[in-house]
Amino acid sequence: MGNGLTKLNSSDRRKRKKSKRKRDHEDSNPGNVCDVKLQSSNQVDPGNNCEPDMQGDNLSTEMTPTEFYNIIVAETWQGLPQLLEPDYILLLDCRDEEAYNSSHVATARHWSTFNPIKDFNEQIKKYQLIILYGSLESNCCLKFVSSKLTDVKLEHYHLKCSISGFLVKYPSLIALEPYSEFDHLSNEIKTMPSEVIPGSLFQGNIKHATDLDVISSLGISHIVNITMEHSNKFADKVQYLKVPLDDRSDEDLLTWLPKIISFVNSAISTFESKGVVLVHCNLGRSRSSAAVIGYLMSAKNMSLIEACNFLKDCRPTAMPNVGFLEQLLKFEKTTTGNSCTLSDLPF
Repeated sequence: MGNGLTKLNSSDRRKRKKSKRKRDHEDSNPGNVCDVKLQSSNQVDPGNNCEPDMQGDNLSTEMTPTEFYNIIVAETWQGLPQLLEPDYILLLDCRDEEAYNSSHVATARHWSTFNPIKDFNEQIKKYQLIILYGSLESNCCLKFVSSKLTDVKLEHYHLKCSISGFLVKYPSLIALEPYSEFDHLSNEIKTMPSEVIPGSLFQGNIKHATDLDVISSLGISHIVNITMEHSNKFADKVQYLKVPLDDRSDEDLLTWLPKIISFVNSAISTFESKGVVLVHCNLGRSRSSAAVIGYLMSAKNMSLIEACNFLKDCRPTAMPNVGFLEQLLKFEKTTTGNSCTLSDLPF
């Protein structure tokens, strides 16, 4: 597409069931959020002659930092951290134990807590996602663990970058204590805004937009507040664009779309030290999704179908109401001459 963004391989995306489009409200419900599909690619000494490239292993897929972040911070349709869902995800830290004990990604376990001969088949296969991460120094261990997962035919993913750099970029995901059962973590883990354009554009809900820790940790400098009911909480710290729309099909999104696109473009491209934008509504599903899709179409030259699929990969709970989707169909028709139908979209 030539849009410069990290894009999941659409041919390898898990097929999504189409919504019957009865949702006219962003709080109407939904189903399972876990239908995101990524692009596809103990005590044994891993050895010392390992190469960093794991692409020859067709059960191991490389994952970008943004993909990893969005999986870790994802929320369920009930607004709870997806990370705490039973059997959803297994994060395996493949560094040495000293590095793991110093700091690691929340809920990650050290790889040595499993016996790679026995447990990898009996205990690990229940997880929907298995993700490995490490460092340059631990690459041999990561490749060893990957080979043992492959031996028992378990598809898995590995983080493209070193985990230390990832945790510097996303400090809110750091855990200092070793893994414990999820019920002890329920008050410590929270969702975060989804990263749409790495380091530049995030989408979230009102909780994210009113949490100073979230704003600070992500370096948010600009906020698009697409609500009627919520004020601009950090107006003394952040630049705002207030878009007073309700989540109703008859609301006029198209009138506001050029202003939203201009505001985001200006923040990202001309703001000193490069701005970071958060687009939010109430639940972070309908109004904000429609605005972000419109921005992707305009600024990144995506078709409506491409923009919807792209956002759905970044934020599985994205769900614009039917009226907004119809306006986006009109927006595409008038700006590019292209056209599609509601049934072509992944909602």
